[in-house]
Amino acid sequence: MDYNDYVESGTISSISLVEKKYIAQFLEYTYKDNIKACKDLVNTHPRWSIISGYYAMHDISKLYLLLAFNIEFTKPSVHDAVIKALKKLVPKEDIIQYLENADFEFKKIQRLDYFLAKGKEHREKTQYYTILSYSNKEVSVKAQQFYDCIVNNYISIIEELIRGVE
Repeated sequence: MDYNDYVESGTISSISLVEKKYIAQFLEYTYKDNIKACKDLVNTHPRWSIISGYYAMHDISKLYLLLAFNIEFTKPSVHDAVIKALKKLVPKEDIIQYLENADFEFKKIQRLDYFLAKGKEHREKTQYYTILSYSNKEVSVKAQQFYDCIVNNYISIIEELIRGVE
């Protein structure tokens, strides 16, 4: 499905000003709660660290798209719809501007939607596939790298985009 298919199906829809306020408050709370959980769980529960890191990325993306474009997301396929919305609605030049201020890892990439897709991929692998072949220490290292190189930087970029909207 593409962006327009999601609009037609109702997965992506415009939102009223009354709803926007409450959904924005909720998404701001959840992305911050998830980023804290991601950071706090790296060593004790690395699998949940990666899952909550992805959800922090997902929720802040929905927050940005809500604030900048007055759209909300509902089932089915919310995760894919958010990625498609980023691809369609966020100008590449804006992304590059923010990437220039990000860490070296992010300077190598020029598409914001790529990071959310990678976060989704990491979360799915961690959540749905067994990681018993790795030691707990190896998983903790992967969780720390995921937080440092993807989640934390992505959140910083989207927060900067949000500041530009407000």
